[in-house]
Amino acid sequence: MSRTPFLHLLAPPKKPDIFHTHSECRGLILKCLSDEDVTIRTRALGLLRFMTTRRNLVDLVTQLLGHVEAASGQYRTDLVEEIIKLCSGSKYELVADFDWYFDVLVILAGVRGLDEGQGDAIAG
Repeated sequence: MSRTPFLHLLAPPKKPDIFHTHSECRGLILKCLSDEDVTIRTRALGLLRFMTTRRNLVDLVTQLLGHVEAASGQYRTDLVEEIIKLCSGSKYELVADFDWYFDVLVILAGVRGLDEGQGDAIAG
């Protein structure tokens, strides 16, 4: 597969709101989360905060939870941290259903291989 479509992941977005209006960008970023190259996966993960809204938070977190199960090492830790950041950002303003978020935290608490810092973040 050509790496050309992924090159734009290397530069920070000039207009982050583009992710809210262009589903093609969102689709590419989500596809990059499954790439074999950890650098591409990590960069895509870092762009999620620019595309997360109250309407798509549950779907994005559900997709990320699927990636957590298959991931290992630092990338697994990064996924867990990003899920917590997406949900807890701006005083939880994107979370519409706290019962759902509690369920997400229970799932994250059961993830093996996390260090104490992630446990504190999940509990906090």
